[in-house]
Amino acid sequence: MIVTVTPNPSVDRTLAVGRLTHGEVVRASRSWSEPSGKGVNVALALSAHGYASRAVVPVGGAEGARLEAMLRARGLEYVPVPIGGEVRSNISVLEPDGTVTKVNEPGPRLSDAELKALVEAAIGAGEHAEWLVGCGSLPVGAGPGFPGELVGAARHTPARIAVDSSGAS
Repeated sequence: MIVTVTPNPSVDRTLAVGRLTHGEVVRASRSWSEPSGKGVNVALALSAHGYASRAVVPVGGAEGARLEAMLRARGLEYVPVPIGGEVRSNISVLEPDGTVTKVNEPGPRLSDAELKALVEAAIGAGEHAEWLVGCGSLPVGAGPGFPGELVGAARHTPARIAVDSSGAS
């Protein structure tokens, strides 16, 4: 079992357009939405290739409910951590030549209690895991030390630990 922790998951919406023209009304020829966030993506890829995986994700608001519905529809095992804010929604605009313009929301602010609940859920999910993997951007409210807090707490599990992040965190 590989457990992923996605502190700032999203619902990603992609719009296919003929051409993106700055400052103009552009009509999409098609669109689709999918569950996302680096840890969610890792868990989905693992699951698609036959590996046991479980995603730990904060969920809140209508987008959080939508994220959960998408994860259930894909058959992904997940651990929801309720939050008061709204899970972020990101937009990608895809042009015919393959150019993608991406706009990512910052995501909700997680309180100290919500961050603690996320770590506790991750540790609980990681009790019988081979790996516990913290992935992706941090939510508003999480300091750059959050990955270290997750690693410190996870040292009390038998799981090996990996962090895939960037920047100060």
